[in-house]
Amino acid sequence: MTIIPVVDYDNNYIGLVSQEDLLHHFARIGSFAENGTILVLEVNKRDYSLAEIARIIESEGASILSTFITNDVYSSQLQITLKLNSQYIQNIIATLTRFKYTIKASFNESDYLETLQERYDSLMSYLNV
Repeated sequence: MTIIPVVDYDNNYIGLVSQEDLLHHFARIGSFAENGTILVLEVNKRDYSLAEIARIIESEGASILSTFITNDVYSSQLQITLKLNSQYIQNIIATLTRFKYTIKASFNESDYLETLQERYDSLMSYLNV
């Protein structure tokens, strides 16, 4: 469905919520509009401690804006997606690695812009041939 009808207690139609409105709402409340980096960690379920992860990240001068945890019932691993308030996370990645956390991925605006610039340069080089 692309819309959700909204009714009152007497089942009278009040209005609707569109899929786009719903996605915009979740984007606003999920810290997606904030500048920063998305970091994906993989941790053994028995070793998971958000307090320890937050302590490590905060010791490097950053903060966690939001967290999402994916639990696979057939695996002993948790996938933790963190939204951080910092663009520069090389020190954070190094520290987490030193504490035996597995870094699955990281995404930030500066990496995106660098990739975009590399692709643009490649296109211009190709067009000049």
